[in-house]
Amino acid sequence: MHEHNNYNTFQTSFPLPNEKKFSDNEPVIKFYNLMGKIDLSAYLKSSSPKDYRGRKRLKRRNILLAILFAFSINVRSVREICTLFKYDTRFIFLLNGVEVSSHNTICNIINEIKDVDKLLADINRGIFEIISIDRETIYIDGTKIEAYANKYTFVWKNAVLKNKNK
Repeated sequence: MHEHNNYNTFQTSFPLPNEKKFSDNEPVIKFYNLMGKIDLSAYLKSSSPKDYRGRKRLKRRNILLAILFAFSINVRSVREICTLFKYDTRFIFLLNGVEVSSHNTICNIINEIKDVDKLLADINRGIFEIISIDRETIYIDGTKIEAYANKYTFVWKNAVLKNKNK
């Protein structure tokens, strides 16, 4: 039997092309263009002198951008977001080279967000500008939907008006 001393069965990288091109219609590009108009660093707590010690600080703006995109595609688990940061090309694109190694980093960034209501208002304002929605007009169709809605729990407007006094 012949032994190979310079042979390793565990390969840490693949020699595959890692280039992914996104079209302009993909949600990640639309989100990136929308968030490019918003200064996300204004919504993160400012750095204190204590933050300059130790290793170099990660780009918190990029991490916040990726976290907001995860929330927009309905991913709420911090550990699941951490997994997406490692393996999903959309998040690798948004992070722009920042490697987030722990779910604790994501929790810290979420906890550093200040004035969430203003951040969400700025995002809505940006969406309204892109889509050009008129915020002065409100459309009401009279549909009532319960909190635990399914196809049998809708309520008709006439039934509500008829039974209102009861």
